[in-house]
Order: sequence, then structure tokens, then C-alpha cells
Amino acid sequence: SDCLLQSCGVHTDCPVPEGLTHGVCFQGVCQSGEVGASCGVNLDCLAGLVCHAGECKDGSPGAKCDSSHDCVYGCWEGECTGGQVGSHCDETEECQVPDGLDHAVCRNNVCQSGAGDASCGVQSDCKWRCGEDGCSDGQVGSLCDDTSDCVVPDGLAHAVCRDDVCQSGTTGASCGVDSDCVAGTICSGHTSEGPSVCIATV
Repeated sequence: SDCLLQSCGVHTDCPVPEGLTHGVCFQGVCQSGEVGASCGVNLDCLAGLVCHAGECKDGSPGAKCDSSHDCVYGCWEGECTGGQVGSHCDETEECQVPDGLDHAVCRNNVCQSGAGDASCGVQSDCKWRCGEDGCSDGQVGSLCDDTSDCVVPDGLAHAVCRDDVCQSGTTGASCGVDSDCVAGTICSGHTSEGPSVCIATV
């Protein structure tokens, strides 16, 4: 490009190439930020490129790499990953932020989704809840510590967490009071045969 032909002494001597936020001067010549251009940091290169060993290189998913420094996200088995859920990672910076979260999560060398069964370390690693066994989506059958860990199931006015599981309120579901059960069922009392469950009223 034309800016590659212009000599310079400092970055501000160079025009700002389209796609960059600043002019780039290296070795006395203005740089374009394109593949092969000289650079000092990733911001000296166009989007999808990385600055490695002083040169802008393709760091997009599928590009060849020797290390994560060669990629926008991570490098796995000689190819740049896209940082999407399920991608290999060594650090959180190698993952994209999944829908529903405000930060990326790399755990057990995998970019996590924050959805049910995803690995988590803190509550904010999950869309709903982080428990001992990973993220829970709060749906019926999900593990829970408290009612707030569960979503309200169809047919009920409130969520129900009993026996460490989000309950459905249907026949056979664990319950504490009649309102834990859907219409047409009631909560049976505790018997010698087991805990209280929702049973049909007819």
C-alpha cells in the first residue's frame, strides 16, 4: 500500500491505515498493519492478525502456529483455535466470552460455555449456578443447594429445590407443601416408605 512507501522517524509521521487506530513506523518506513508488515504489538496489525517476532501474521482460526503468541486466541496441535466453546486453551485469554457471561472461562484446558455441566470455579463462570459438579442451568433435575438455584417449572408458581435437586412438581416429585405440586396433585405426608412426594388427587 502507499503508506509502506513513506519514510518516517516516529509513529506520528505516518498516516493511520484503514483498520488501525494509529500510524505505525518501523525501520524508517510507515507500515500497513497487513500480513508481513513490521510491528511491535498486536495493535500495530489489522484485526485477525497478531504481531509475533516483529511481524504481522495471520492469527485467525485455522492458521498454522507454533505457540499461542502466533494466534488471536490459542494454538492447539499446530493450528490457531477460534476460542469458541470446546476449544483447547491454556489460559482464559485464549477463549471467547460465551453468550450469557461477561467473561471468558478456561478450565481443564477447555473453553467453557457457562451452561449446564460446564466446569466452573466461581458463580460468575455460569449462566445460572456454579456447584460442586459444575454449572447448572436450574432446569428440573439439575443439582441445587437452594430454591433460587432452580427455575420455576411449568405448572408451578415457584421453584422447588428438595433433596438437592430441582423438582418438577409432577407426580412422584419431592415436595414439602401442596403448592410444590402441579394442579391435580397434592403433597403426600412423609411415610415409612419414603419422603413426601406429589401424588394425584384422584
